[in-house]
Amino acid sequence: MIYIQKWKIELYKTESGEYPVLNYIQSLSPKQRTKIERGIDLLELYGIFLPFPYKRKILGYRYKNLWELRIRFGENRFRIVYFLYRENIFILVNAFSKKERKGPKNELEIARSRMMDFLSRNKGAK
Repeated sequence: MIYIQKWKIELYKTESGEYPVLNYIQSLSPKQRTKIERGIDLLELYGIFLPFPYKRKILGYRYKNLWELRIRFGENRFRIVYFLYRENIFILVNAFSKKERKGPKNELEIARSRMMDFLSRNKGAK
């Protein structure tokens, strides 16, 4: 018998009820949204087994546990930063367009801050 892990994708929600990743995706063109949604579908399907170049660990101790979903659409490079919350739940915390070789530090700080906020507000939640 083969057991296939079921992966779940959830969006970070601010205390005021906003979904920043969803807002970012909805601000894009329909073709860009479709490409990003396909990337998210791949993460949901393969989870931690999604290979490079689709996912990559964000380097540096400060960003421990953060990963990026890498989506390329023509000359555009989109990134969705996420972390594994429970054994099979990914939380998408930030999304942005990458224009330079290194990811923008401010976007990584936003992702880290949102992860810490999520974890502090969901202590003991199941």
